Amino acid sequence: MIDQSSSTHPFFSERRAGILLHPSSFPGPGPIGRLGSIAHQWVDVLAASGFRLWQTLPLCPPDSLGSPYQSCSVFAGHERLIDPTGLPDWQGEAAADLTADQWDAVVGSVMADGDLRWQFETFCATQAYWLDDFALYQAIKAEQGTPWHAWPVPLRDRHPGQL
Repeated sequence: MIDQSSSTHPFFSERRAGILLHPSSFPGPGPIGRLGSIAHQWVDVLAASGFRLWQTLPLCPPDSLGSPYQSCSVFAGHERLIDPTGLPDWQGEAAADLTADQWDAVVGSVMADGDLRWQFETFCATQAYWLDDFALYQAIKAEQGTPWHAWPVPLRDRHPGQL
């Protein structure tokens, strides 16, 4: 018999209890919950109840039917989970429900705050390996209004002069 105790990861060395709950199930002002103050309260409730694990479903953007299992990105977060009320002077809707003017106000708020601006720029720089392509894909998808395979060949095949 093989002694597996020395090769067992410490995580598995003791029992733990946890809960499966997607943040979209949190209460909130919109159709789905957000990752904001209620999420912090949830973690406090879990800890006070003796739970040590919180498992969620994928947090990525869902497909057109709402499934997070066929997302267009494994790195990007679901924009409806963003809670802009955590930003300075913002008391608005969920990020995905914002109008262009409201987004301009959020971006202006972030860019006016030196620390938030630095965090945003650092995020963009460190995540550029996926973020640049994702942003390009989302922009082309919004403009074309069709699946990527139906885009004009120069866009679909990423011809440099067409991007």
